[in-house]
Amino acid sequence: MRIPSSYLVQFHEPEGYLDFARFGPPSHAVVVESTRLLETSAAAGPATVDDLMRQELRARAAVARLCRGDTDHVALLPNTSTGLFQVALGVTGEVLVSAGEFPANTYPWARSPRVDVSWLPPGPVTADAVRAALTPATKAVAVSAVDFRTGHRADLAALREVVGDRLLVVDGIQGFGVVDEPWEAADVLVVGGQKWLRAGWSTGFMALSDRALDRLDPVLSGWTGAEDAGLFDNAIHPVGEGAAGWSITNLSPVAAGALAVASALVALAAVATLDAAVRDR
Repeated sequence: MRIPSSYLVQFHEPEGYLDFARFGPPSHAVVVESTRLLETSAAAGPATVDDLMRQELRARAAVARLCRGDTDHVALLPNTSTGLFQVALGVTGEVLVSAGEFPANTYPWARSPRVDVSWLPPGPVTADAVRAALTPATKAVAVSAVDFRTGHRADLAALREVVGDRLLVVDGIQGFGVVDEPWEAADVLVVGGQKWLRAGWSTGFMALSDRALDRLDPVLSGWTGAEDAGLFDNAIHPVGEGAAGWSITNLSPVAAGALAVASALVALAAVATLDAAVRDR
C-alpha cells in the first residue's frame, strides 16, 4: 500500500529530516486547527469555553480508534511523564524496569514511595529477560514499545504472555502512530503526541485496561476526575468511572484539537502503511 497523497501533502519538513525520535513536525492540518481553536478562544463569547472543551471527547475518540479501544478507557495527558507518574503512584509493590529505559520511564518508579523497583539490566527487554526476573511479588512490568537508543521493538504479545495477570505498562511514545503493534496487550499505554503522532508538544494520552482500572489507585487525579465534577458543594467527591477518573484538571482544548486532527491523519494513512514506509527508508 502507498501512503495517500492527501496525507503526504500535509507535511513540509526539509528533505532528510530524520529526528522523529525527538520531534515529529506537525502537519498543516494540525497548525490550522490549533490556530482556529486559539482564534475561537479569543472571541470569548458566552459559549466559547463549553464549545472548546468538546475537543477532549473528539481527541479521545480519535485516539481510541488507533488503540482499537473505546473512549471510556482513554484519558488525555499533556505528556508521557505525567501518565507514568500517575501509574507509579497508583501501584504498590515490585515493578520490573530496565535501567536502560529513557529516563521518563525510570524516574517515576524510582520516585514513587509505593514502588519497590527491580532493575532489569540495560539492553533489550525481551520475554526471556522478564521471565527470568519475575518473582511472586512482581506487580507490574514497565517497558518502552521501542527502545530510544537502538530502535529495538519490544514483543508486546510475548511480554503479555510472560507477565500473565500482572500489569504490563507500556511507554509508547517512540512507536505509536508509526509502529503496527498489538497495543491492546498493554494494561497501561502512555503516549506523548509530539513524536510519531506529529500532534505537537503538550499532547498525549493514556489508555487503561479493565485490569488496570481495577487494580491501580488513582492517587494523582483531581477535581475533573471526580464524580459530579461540576457540583461545587464543598465536598471531596468519589473518583469517576473508567479512565475519566484519572483526569487531573482541564487540559488545553487547543492541544486536544491538535491531537484529534493528528490522530485522524494517522488513521487516514494507516499505521501499517506508515510502518512499511519507515522500514523501507
